[in-house]
Amino acid sequence: MKNIIEKTLLVSFFFCLGSPIRLNIGVNFFDSVSILDIFIFTICFPYILTAIFLNDVLIKGKRILIALVIPIFISIISLLWTEDLIQTLRNIIIYFECIISFIFIYMLSSRLLVTSKFIGILLIFLFFPILMMWAGFNLFLPYNVEAGSADYVSYFLRLSHPLIGRSNALAGIIAPFFILFFYKYQDKKKIKDLVIVIMLLLSLFLTLSRGVILATLISIFIYMIFLKEKFFQNSFVLIIILSFFGYGIFNLYMVLEVSDVYILDRFDLGNISSRLEYLSSAIQALQNKPLLGYGGGVLPDDENLIYGVHNSFLEFMINYGVFFGMICCISIIYIWYNFNYLNNLEISFKKGNLYLKSATTYSFALILILLSQAQYEGSILRIFIYVTFAFFLGRYYGDNHAKKS
Repeated sequence: MKNIIEKTLLVSFFFCLGSPIRLNIGVNFFDSVSILDIFIFTICFPYILTAIFLNDVLIKGKRILIALVIPIFISIISLLWTEDLIQTLRNIIIYFECIISFIFIYMLSSRLLVTSKFIGILLIFLFFPILMMWAGFNLFLPYNVEAGSADYVSYFLRLSHPLIGRSNALAGIIAPFFILFFYKYQDKKKIKDLVIVIMLLLSLFLTLSRGVILATLISIFIYMIFLKEKFFQNSFVLIIILSFFGYGIFNLYMVLEVSDVYILDRFDLGNISSRLEYLSSAIQALQNKPLLGYGGGVLPDDENLIYGVHNSFLEFMINYGVFFGMICCISIIYIWYNFNYLNNLEISFKKGNLYLKSATTYSFALILILLSQAQYEGSILRIFIYVTFAFFLGRYYGDNHAKKS
């Protein structure tokens, strides 16, 4: 009975995570809330508190959890000097949602030994709003974006999620699942896993998110070299084939009339120069306040920084100053270091673990992604990152516990 309840909770959470429908209800510092926000505070949080009261919470891999908590702690400290108290409070609340989600998913994935079937369910919930957006349902049209604007049109031309964000955000969410199913196919050699790999890679290419695509493929390639596993050659051939497949999709885009405006700009030197302008403005902002920054989640009033810094590490330092910002950057790198240590330990015992291998590759890819994007900007995206780590970590320790039993 308990398993049925927990599986129901997991599927419900995945629905809210993949389809975070927004409600026009203002709550304190937020103009609106999503069903995910409601689920986290009304279901996940009480569930965790009950488990703590019953002494039923055991989280292994505490070092990774501590690394994930560090940005929250520093964001709270930044209340002392923030230039926008409301924005910093919003930032802190979002971080708390991330930690609640992390503990909730860790508990369920380690107990239930969540299989790829549940991840498949999450992916269905993730892509469902996209299909509804294309079908024109008002509930799933891009949120808080003026209809007919360039931003609005880009949602339909580059694979984007109407409730989570544009193409870069969606690509960042797809990346860890592509890595997971890629390794799963290599381990099991099942056709259904290959089909999922192809579909996820196609989705990645349709986002045209250069940073995420390159970071993901480079990370897999590097880890395949260092792992030196027997299937290396087959994996390499698979990547080459799928890369040409993605290139074919890109050429298909090129025949569209709208590509000159909305798609070719992704490969235009002007786009790169604009990124350099954002970087220059960000460095100038950091030079203006190098010690403590502007506060958690706060960026200076600069037209070049309206859409963020496009570099999460630099954004940390703008928010919290060089010292505290560097601590946040190191905490993210440490997550990869810890996963990599555990992964090497498993390999030394000639066991290996699919989820640990996926977590190690993804955490390395995330570092590369954060160098070119501000993946911590979006609240839902940030929660997705924490949930992904929780799933991989929980499943790894759950597998270990099951073997010992």
